[in-house]
Amino acid sequence: MLGLIIEELRKTASYTREKFLESPFSFKALLESLLARFRSRIQEKGLKVVVEAPENLEGRGDPVRLKEAFHQLLSNAVKFSPPGGNIYLQVQPLEDLRGRKWISVEVREEGPGIPPELTFRIFEPFFQGKSLYTAKPQGLGLGLPLARDLIEAHGGALLSLPSTKGARLVVFLSETLLQRRPAPEILVSENRPEVAWRVAFLFATEGLRPIVIPGLALLYQHLHQDPYEKLLALDPWEAGPAASTFLRKVSSLRLPVLFYRASSEGRISLALGANFLSLAPLSFPGVRRLLQSYLELLEMRPSSIFLARRPHLLRKARRLVKALGIEPLESPLEAETLGIDLGLPAEEWLTLLPLLPPAKPLFAHLDQKGLLPLEPFQEIPPEVFLREISRILAFREPEVGRTGPLT
Repeated sequence: MLGLIIEELRKTASYTREKFLESPFSFKALLESLLARFRSRIQEKGLKVVVEAPENLEGRGDPVRLKEAFHQLLSNAVKFSPPGGNIYLQVQPLEDLRGRKWISVEVREEGPGIPPELTFRIFEPFFQGKSLYTAKPQGLGLGLPLARDLIEAHGGALLSLPSTKGARLVVFLSETLLQRRPAPEILVSENRPEVAWRVAFLFATEGLRPIVIPGLALLYQHLHQDPYEKLLALDPWEAGPAASTFLRKVSSLRLPVLFYRASSEGRISLALGANFLSLAPLSFPGVRRLLQSYLELLEMRPSSIFLARRPHLLRKARRLVKALGIEPLESPLEAETLGIDLGLPAEEWLTLLPLLPPAKPLFAHLDQKGLLPLEPFQEIPPEVFLREISRILAFREPEVGRTGPLT
């Protein structure tokens, strides 16, 4: 057993040092050659494998390394499929918000699936999956971490998505081999399968490592274990009052949050990157604390702010910022920082979102009682989502500045 562990660790470490080959290959041919390896096991269990892949869809990368990654995914699918079950391999071409070509490979099976509380642990080295698919640990717990390392070494992403039946693993790969770079983790709280898929794809194509966690309670559990150097993403209108409760509980971490509003089909009609959160009723002490957070992160005091708030909050907000020597301005382009009320109605969002400038820190106000219902409306332009991703990346607090773990 020790020898196996050492060998797996040696292989995993080598992938971070080796230069991968780059050559064209057919995704359908790669998957079919892998299926040949598992033919006897598939026949023994009476499994049916459904492959959906365009005949001429090619990628560029190291086909040997990618075959190793997909071998791990297919091995799990065969192992945990019930006798007589189905395995689905779906390959499709995609285009990201910048017009670049990508490919997704989805592996689904009909086994017992991954318990929601373990979705963010299955890629941890040596996590053997006790209670994951069976009652007993199986393997060394290095297969999925190895697969993710290989995919990420190609500039792609591997993640687990919510599923109503069985496990659902998805790989996103660029059609050309991208240079690997350190990827900040963004934790996405999302239960809706198609929304999770869409949002994860958009984050992955911008160089982030998306981890989809089904529900705010589980997201809090994850942050309790590992609170540092994270970004958050959630749909607070879908989550309801639980979003306010969750954000208050993690407010000491001062993590950037990308708020979005999405339809169940994955159409995104709103995106707003928040560097600071206002979660308490408007008051002078509360605004002063927000200003202190701003000073600690940016080491300078803003002289002006653009405020977008509901009318009953706007007058009070202007009085408070003026009392602190900050001038409220009518134009977001002229102000040094932005203060946005998440409770704005849909028609105001439609007007506001195209006007927000990039590269300016943003305060988001979330009412303690939660938000009024906001039905998804028309899809936002690509540049709006890209702008808000860049906002949460531009003003990140270094780990040494955190106030400490959750208690």
